[in-house]
Amino acid sequence: MNSRPLESQANALTVTSPGHRKFTCKNAVKMEIVLVRAHLSVMRRDVLRCVAAADPRVETAVEQMMSMGYSNEGGWLTHLLIAHHGDIGRALDAIHANK
Repeated sequence: MNSRPLESQANALTVTSPGHRKFTCKNAVKMEIVLVRAHLSVMRRDVLRCVAAADPRVETAVEQMMSMGYSNEGGWLTHLLIAHHGDIGRALDAIHANK
């Protein structure tokens, strides 16, 4: 596991997560929860990237939809396209069905 830089300020602890975001917390238990969530988020993103890279249709579809203006924040677009086997039409139908 990567070491995280720690900073201490007035009884508060600031930690830089694996995703390079800084978190400050005065409660050690809350800080640990924040760190675990940040680490899981990075792991989830990495897993989605691996799955997308294993299927070139998904990887291409993600790039195409991002060029259409869709964001992939949190990997939601990658997850959607994995579920629809890289079929942009089906992914768009699913997006519009939920509106």
